[in-house]
Amino acid sequence: MRGLAKIEVTLLSVLLVVKLYLSRYLPTRWLMLVLGCCAGEVVLEQLDRVLWHPWDGLGVSLVSGHTLKHLCAGAGTLLVARGIAASPVRRSVSTNSPAM
Repeated sequence: MRGLAKIEVTLLSVLLVVKLYLSRYLPTRWLMLVLGCCAGEVVLEQLDRVLWHPWDGLGVSLVSGHTLKHLCAGAGTLLVARGIAASPVRRSVSTNSPAM
């Protein structure tokens, strides 16, 4: 349980930094979604056996919390890429570039 408490404190401190210091390249709403994915990763990793147990009882090796954690991490990475693509800085750079 100590590890989970450290992760929660880390996520809360990152949340505080995100709210206090605005980013030019990644809008805050995208950062909040990424942090939500990070929190989801922690929860899914902690629930690994709980999520695995019902499937194991049926004799089916379908999905575990660890697998879902990796899907959540992939979703977080996708959100970072999407947030950078939607960044106002990126839009202003692409609209101000000279035409060829």
